[in-house]
Amino acid sequence: MKKYAVLAAAAAMTLTAIHAGSVLAQGFPSKPIRIIVPYGAGGSTDATARLVAASMTGVIGQPVVVENRPSATGIVGVEYVAKSAPDGYTLIFASASTHAINPHVYRTVPYDAINGFTPISMVSASEMMISVNPNVPATNLKELIQFAQANPGKLNFGSNVGAVLHLAGELFNDMAKTKISHVPYKSSGQALTDLLGGQIQVMFDTIPSALPQVRSGKLRAIAVAMPRRSSLLPDVPTAEEAGLKGYEVATWAMLEGPAGLPRDIVMRLNSATIAAVKSKELQERFAQMGLTPLTSTPEEAAATLRSDHARWGSVVRKLGLIVE
Repeated sequence: MKKYAVLAAAAAMTLTAIHAGSVLAQGFPSKPIRIIVPYGAGGSTDATARLVAASMTGVIGQPVVVENRPSATGIVGVEYVAKSAPDGYTLIFASASTHAINPHVYRTVPYDAINGFTPISMVSASEMMISVNPNVPATNLKELIQFAQANPGKLNFGSNVGAVLHLAGELFNDMAKTKISHVPYKSSGQALTDLLGGQIQVMFDTIPSALPQVRSGKLRAIAVAMPRRSSLLPDVPTAEEAGLKGYEVATWAMLEGPAGLPRDIVMRLNSATIAAVKSKELQERFAQMGLTPLTSTPEEAAATLRSDHARWGSVVRKLGLIVE
């Protein structure tokens, strides 16, 4: 009898918890929601998050605001969200860098990228390209590779350590048999500034970040690291077309909450995110920025994360890019 009494009490507690979660979701949201961007203001990640937050505000009935908690690696902001209450009011604008790459590049990170968060929805994917300072004597990918091979160590590329842009450069070196040296920066924006100034010569970056400088002639686009040409740069070939077969690098953004986010709240946020991303205004802004709008179920977002986590783990181990 005592055994059944214990089971009955446990069942009652479970039902109470489910009911409490449902009640919480019914009143959600009752205050502003914060989207934490783990990088500084002004970069492409920040700009994308602010567009999404503004669009979500018009959908969900409460202000959705972006809060920057920057660090060179994004770890500080991600850890903050991992330790936040799972109530739906603190979310992370997660990326391939923070969740699929950092856990492999760094010996230890203070969060579990797979189990420490609750995926909500995919948001966007960024097209990537290789660009050079116009002083580099290369107008196409073949010439860049030939110059880099003939002058090992003379060319540099910049990015924050461990980011997808960093791995894009190291993967390029491995596949093209070049030795373009990596220069670490606190942000991709700082690296872009030095690329324009000639302090570094090459950059592996998202198209939205460098597009204005390419269009103005301040940078030269060499190739896009995607399976197809970009509609924003239709005259720039893919790396595959230019002779570097198999070189593809993509980065994405998704919304996540801390682990343990109640399912009702997850689905409320999922529907609001999808409505925001599918709005005509956001679709137009994304197209101007070279972003591909994405939406998904929470399960599809989780599958994307697991797949990229495994893929980049293999790349990091192959290249030996482990940071203590």
